[in-house]
This record gives sequence, structure tokens and C-alpha cells, in this order.
Amino acid sequence: LCALIAQEVGLPSLRPGVVLLDEGQFDTNERFGFGTAFTPDQRMLRVTHDDSEVRDQVARWQHLALAIAFDTWIANQDRTVRNLLYRGAGDFVLIDHGEAIPSGMEVDGSVPNLLARLAFADVSHDELRAATRRVQGAAGVLQDVDMDRIELASLSGHWDSGGMLRECCRFLTDRLPFLDELIVTSLGASQPELPLARQRGANP
Repeated sequence: LCALIAQEVGLPSLRPGVVLLDEGQFDTNERFGFGTAFTPDQRMLRVTHDDSEVRDQVARWQHLALAIAFDTWIANQDRTVRNLLYRGAGDFVLIDHGEAIPSGMEVDGSVPNLLARLAFADVSHDELRAATRRVQGAAGVLQDVDMDRIELASLSGHWDSGGMLRECCRFLTDRLPFLDELIVTSLGASQPELPLARQRGANP
């Protein structure tokens, strides 16, 4: 679900898929699993583990603000350097959303945004507030995600008999009205910014 949404909003991520498992190769009772399609581009990817190297590069990443907003929306508290693939020159790919949308979490629940903390570790309070506004601005595209289209693309009708994916879609839809405030909290900004809904002229 998260990878499909990432692709929908233009974030670089590996194309996800649902695969039929070969019972002879996997020690599981499940019939289906998740995977990513191989692309030639993956040959150039490398995992980087050095926070200082990532901090220097991530500041130049054109998708940084949207990626932070995305991680806040999906409540992903596991965007460590191991979950960023680095292609060089400020070019990253998001992977592994296995700890997003924690079970039992309230729609207005907040988690630390590790990508933001990595990117803005050494900035001043004013710079952090400016970064918060940029992230809130980038989050506008998340309001336009068509969950019906995402659900259709997931093929969940063939594998999700328990309706878990639909519940996750509902969680994310219900979470959107809180996103501005959640961005402030997850980035550690001390004063909330003006919500996007009001910036767009909605009634208070």
C-alpha cells in the first residue's frame, strides 16, 4: 500500500508486486507474498549506512519535503539509513515500509520522523520552522491520492480476505485532517504553523 501511494505522488520507490509463493521454496503457509519488480536501475543502487554521508546528500534531494510528509502521514518511524537506497548526487529511493501504519494507532497519533531528524539535525529553530512550512506545502499532494484507485492497483480483492488493506486506506484518509499538526509534532517544531486547509481558504 505505502509503495503504491509513494509512486502515485511521485516519490521514487521500487515498484511493488504481489507474488504467488512456491510452497517448495518458502517455509510458510501463506499463498501470497510481497516483492518488488527488478529494474536495471537497481544495479546502480547501494545501501548506505553512514549518517553523516546521508545528511550531506539528503539536503539536496528534491523529494525531501514530500518524503517527510509521506512518512508522517503513514506514521513510519523506521526511515533509517537502511531504508533509503542511495544512487548518488542527492538521489534516493524509498524502501521498506513494514513498520508504517502501526496496528491500533489512533488516526491523530504521532511518531518521530527519523528522516526529518536526520535532515534537520543541525539547523536553527527558525530554519526548522521554515522546513516545517515546506513539508506542509509538499503534503498538499497527499490530499489528492485516490484510495479507490490504490486499492484496485493492489489487487487486494484476490489476496486480502480480511480487508486489512481497506482498513489501512481508511486510516490514512481519516488521518489527513490532522496532517498539518502531525508534521509540526513529528519535526519537533515548537509552534504550530497555519494549517494547509486554512491556507487554501477553507472555513475555520
